[in-house]
Amino acid sequence: MARHNQRNSPFKHKVGKKASHATVIPNDRQPIERAIKKFMRKVKKSGIQELYKRYEYYEKPSEKRKRAARKRRRVLEKLKAKGVV
Repeated sequence: MARHNQRNSPFKHKVGKKASHATVIPNDRQPIERAIKKFMRKVKKSGIQELYKRYEYYEKPSEKRKRAARKRRRVLEKLKAKGVV
């Protein structure tokens, strides 16, 4: 069994002492579709899906800088719209 290098793994983040994966335990009376929807919300909110998409392909350093600049621009535009900046 190969030993994985956890130090370089992008998916090792933890939230407090809980594991970083999303868990949903459906009730007996709850429809499975509702549990799936709840699970998808948890995954989206925790950022797991975004991490997997980001590390799916190699991203050049210039692309990383451009993505970060776009994110900063969006945040500034939202702050300007609120009148904070």
